[in-house]
Amino acid sequence: MIKKSTFYEIRFVRYCIVGIITLVLYVCIFVLLRDFFSTPLVVTIFFAYGVAAVVRFILHRSWVFDRKNVIVHMQTVRYIVMLLASYALSSVSAIILTEVYSPPSIVVGFFSAVLSSIFAYLVSLLWVFR
Repeated sequence: MIKKSTFYEIRFVRYCIVGIITLVLYVCIFVLLRDFFSTPLVVTIFFAYGVAAVVRFILHRSWVFDRKNVIVHMQTVRYIVMLLASYALSSVSAIILTEVYSPPSIVVGFFSAVLSSIFAYLVSLLWVFR
């Protein structure tokens, strides 16, 4: 007998779908700005990350966590704090992993992305969109 998906499993799958959508959006903006407009790297990263973060917030709020009826300003502040903490966790984990083990860059990138994504999901679930 196949078990029905639980509410949290469905929510996690939706979270992953939003992550894939915003990753594609980020890469498209990145390539467009760098290759077609020769935008400086720092500006490109800032703009692509900013647009992806806004889209991610809207999709998380309205579809993943279904909290569109809650006052938006507190969620926005919490979301920004979560983004900054997730970025810091990703950066620190990448630095430590590189300094201690010296693995290939793809391993560092993958590990830090997975770690910060799990952290962001849990913080979003338990604090940002509660």
